Amino acid sequence: YQSCQSFLKNFLLESFMSHFSKIITVSLLFVSQMIFFGAAARTVDCSPGELAGVLGADAAKITSLAVTGSVDAADLNFVCSSMPALVSLDLSGATVAAYNGKAIAANRGDFPAATLPAYVLAGLKVTSLILPAGITEIGDCALMGAAITGIEIPASVKSIGANAFSGCAGLTSLTIPVTVEKIGEGAFSSCSALAKVAYAPAEIPALAFANCTKLSEFTALNNITAIGREAFRHCDALAEFPFGSSLKTVGDFAFCNSGLTTVPLAGSKELRSIGSHAFAGCASLIEVSLPDAASTVGAGAFFGDAKIETLKFPSSATKIEPYTFKGLESLSDADAIMANGVDSIGAYALYGMNSVENVTLPARLTYIGDRAFGLWASLGEINASALSEVPQLGSDVWYGVKQDEVVLTASSSMRDDFKNADQWKEFSISQSDNTNIDHISASGARLRVNFDGITATLAADGTEINSVAVYDASGRLLVTRRCNGAESVAVRMADFGPGLCIIRAETGAGTSTVKIIL
Repeated sequence: YQSCQSFLKNFLLESFMSHFSKIITVSLLFVSQMIFFGAAARTVDCSPGELAGVLGADAAKITSLAVTGSVDAADLNFVCSSMPALVSLDLSGATVAAYNGKAIAANRGDFPAATLPAYVLAGLKVTSLILPAGITEIGDCALMGAAITGIEIPASVKSIGANAFSGCAGLTSLTIPVTVEKIGEGAFSSCSALAKVAYAPAEIPALAFANCTKLSEFTALNNITAIGREAFRHCDALAEFPFGSSLKTVGDFAFCNSGLTTVPLAGSKELRSIGSHAFAGCASLIEVSLPDAASTVGAGAFFGDAKIETLKFPSSATKIEPYTFKGLESLSDADAIMANGVDSIGAYALYGMNSVENVTLPARLTYIGDRAFGLWASLGEINASALSEVPQLGSDVWYGVKQDEVVLTASSSMRDDFKNADQWKEFSISQSDNTNIDHISASGARLRVNFDGITATLAADGTEINSVAVYDASGRLLVTRRCNGAESVAVRMADFGPGLCIIRAETGAGTSTVKIIL
């Protein structure tokens, strides 16, 4: 009996101790988890300069923090430098007080109230951030290099400082509200994941989105009036942009090396200035239209844009600056560039436009710079008939052009001047006066003939042209063409000269014959 009693006593004691141990273990685990989670997520009410004391020793373990009350730059500096586990920071219930004391960031110790302080949160490791609702300014470099993946800029904000969000590599989308009146240079530059932007301010500052290589959608919430220097440089994914009708200036290198495919600026009637290299190096750019009022197009504005096929140059421009269209290999219509008011063409301005077959030089042209027409491999005709003086030339203007195979047409009064001028006399020079056109006979309507020295354009008043034949002085047929009742017909005469040619046209009213001296 005693043995059984002893066994039972020991069994019960061991069972109790085993269960008690498990209860203690579970309890300790529960307490430790409560302590852990209590430290991981905190909501605190704070006065300026007291956040570190309020959080105490647990600060380094906190992963989520919501702050109410008021903080200053010193508190935010503590968050950035002494809370390595923090991934979520909610400041929406807090105000920002002024700070004046020991230097805490960028050797600065003076930070105004109602401002996300400059530099203080640069490099912040938090991925989720809610800004204080009442701030009016985001300081210079305030969140530069921060790990945030999204941000909502409060409607109270009126100013965003230089490089405020620069280098935020996780930021994917952004809305700049209409309340923002001023943005500093480079505010959103090098945000490598930024793909979508909605933008309300009228001006886009220098370097604003430079090196945002994923930016593909840019929406203007209001009319844009100015685009600053390098604002979208190296925005590789930006295929189109809402330039709008209110745009007045485009800065130097503004879209250099961007992904633009079109530059539809013809509707920007207030645009007066396009900066140096503004659209240079745009490898996908195909079509460009510039407004007539844009009198200044900077040097190298379209440098190296090898795929441009269509381009309209402003009629008010008087100069083609150096390197402006260098390397436009796909553009074949040079006359779209040669506005009537152009009086000078800068060095290398048109270099490498090797798809151009003919060009008409503007009447006011007085100077052509070094190698401006270099490597025009396809050039066959130059119409200089509008010129009243031979333009002065820089060095090697026609470098790489087979001049003896190119017909240059000049007026009768200028023909000898071109034949005696260096770098011009190497061309095959002909004259272009319409006085060299004589009507021989007309059984019906007389032909109206316009001859520019290269092409004769024929029209018959009140009737159509059915066929055209061209003969040389001996009567040998050179070419014949059926026109099927065309209102006008163009015949390339440069293929037949020099000498006398006779054109006979069959019209709806009879036969008309003219002679042209090439």
